[in-house]
Order: sequence, then structure tokens, then C-alpha cells
Amino acid sequence: MSRPQELQLELIRLASFNDFDGGRAVDDLLRSRELWTGVLMDAAGLVKLRDIGAGVWNVDTLYVLSSGTDDRALETLVRSWGPDSIGWIEGEAADRELGWSLSGLRVLSAWWD
Repeated sequence: MSRPQELQLELIRLASFNDFDGGRAVDDLLRSRELWTGVLMDAAGLVKLRDIGAGVWNVDTLYVLSSGTDDRALETLVRSWGPDSIGWIEGEAADRELGWSLSGLRVLSAWWD
């Protein structure tokens, strides 16, 4: 696993809030490594910057780049963490967001309030 991915997983651990348990999510992701090729958690705007000085990693949306091995199992795993909404980014939207034309890649997006 790459160092940047390890760092992202540590940030996800720090992101526990409301119904999201970052430690559980990371542990589950590591046990299901074959289902994904990359994962990160983010938020819109600069809210992370606003709160980082107070020791808060303020994120609300998890993005998981599917390995394509078993997308149904990946979605079931993420749903078990109780997101408020979940969906797939695929096709042209995935190509646009990932900056890669005709990639065929799929990203699972999960959001917590």
C-alpha cells in the first residue's frame, strides 16, 4: 500500500463523527482490500482548513475507487457503516472527476450528515 493511501486511512480514522465510525471503516476496508484500489474522505470547500487548527478533520464524504472485483460486496460493506446517502460515480462523470477519459473506473461515494 502506498504511503499516501496509508495517510488517507489514518485521516479517515480521525474522522469519526455522528454515525460514522472511522476506525471501523478503516478496519473493514483493510480486511476487504481486494474490493478497492484507493479510498479517501473529503468535504466541499475549505471547511477542513477552518477546523484543522482545533484538531478536527472535518470531512463528510467517503470516496472508494472500486477494483471491479465485486462492486456489490463493496457497496454492501459501505452501507453497513450507515451513510445517509450512497451512490456510484461512473461513465463520463467518473472520467471527468478522475481526469481520465474512457477509464471505465467506478467510484462509490458515501455521505454522512
